[in-house]
Amino acid sequence: MNLALVLTLVVTGSPDLWEFDGLTAKVQAKGATKDRLSAAALTRLGLRLEGAGSLKVSAHANTVGGVTLHLEDPNDAKASCDLYATREGDDLKFTDSRCAFPAFSGQLRTNAVCRKISGTAKRVKDGVALEASSPDCNVSPMGVPLSLSGSVTPAG
Repeated sequence: MNLALVLTLVVTGSPDLWEFDGLTAKVQAKGATKDRLSAAALTRLGLRLEGAGSLKVSAHANTVGGVTLHLEDPNDAKASCDLYATREGDDLKFTDSRCAFPAFSGQLRTNAVCRKISGTAKRVKDGVALEASSPDCNVSPMGVPLSLSGSVTPAG
């Protein structure tokens, strides 16, 4: 048991909802192109900007009074990012976050960068419900620059 959890139990008598490692967030992701060139490139490359997936989620108090929410692809530890959130009741809220992570697969594998990520995380019985969106993502599969927006919602 880590020290932060022990201290929380001693002080409050109950575990902190946002102090954990390795819970699952099942998500439905959806993207949209922001210009005609990006739409044409996606069509040409045969890429879709939607799909279901799951993320491994960890959360720990940080040194500035908030919570660091770590999101990771369960099949690729390098595909991860940290979102810095504040508590809002029992939920976490994050705004204006930035995240870089691997996108696509095979020859199209590249890094994506999303800015202005905003959303919420809620603890649910079997994991974490994550809802987030970004109006500003850039990715370049095979050197073709694409301008996108994207969102994730809890998968049912």
